Amino acid sequence: MDEVNYHKAMESFAKAYPHAFKMLEKIRRDTPATIQSYKKSYVKSLGNDRIKRKKRSKRA
Repeated sequence: MDEVNYHKAMESFAKAYPHAFKMLEKIRRDTPATIQSYKKSYVKSLGNDRIKRKKRSKRA
């Protein structure tokens, strides 16, 4: 689908289902930031886990 037809389809969808369109647009805008925050949290937890393992190995 070319860009012109895509925009026409999106406009038609927005006119037919305005509430659903607003919800989907909000999800589309927020998804990259949500993924980035989960990624940062995951990387931080990996670092914390690595530190805990080092402390345990020093005790043994």
